[in-house]
Amino acid sequence: MPLLDKIMQGPDYFDVENYPAATYKSDSITFANGAPVSVDGQLTLREITKPVQLQIASFKCVTSPVFKREICGADVRGEFDRTQFGLTKAAEGDPTVRLIIQVEAIKGDTLPSMPPIPAGGPPGATSPPPDGAKSTK
Repeated sequence: MPLLDKIMQGPDYFDVENYPAATYKSDSITFANGAPVSVDGQLTLREITKPVQLQIASFKCVTSPVFKREICGADVRGEFDRTQFGLTKAAEGDPTVRLIIQVEAIKGDTLPSMPPIPAGGPPGATSPPPDGAKSTK
């Protein structure tokens, strides 16, 4: 939705020309039964920093058969009052912004390279016919 993106990036909302970055820095992580359940941290928007807690709805790690390394994923939720960050345009109703974040992380110091694609493309893929040939589909 390009028009909505343009409005939200403009001076009445995020004002990305003057405030190009938004950051979240964690202060602490709470664990239960060996898994993270929440993160306390600081959200900075428009150079205003406020505490925001994130709840971790699910968290799971598995060994990737492709990368041969541990991969972890999480579903994270949080919310904040946008008026506390100077986002007051059209805030007469509920100014709450609800965050729904999905995260995947690969263990290690470097990103793994993607495995090579076998000749003919990925399994189940069909190759286009050679130039000048007609498809039988």
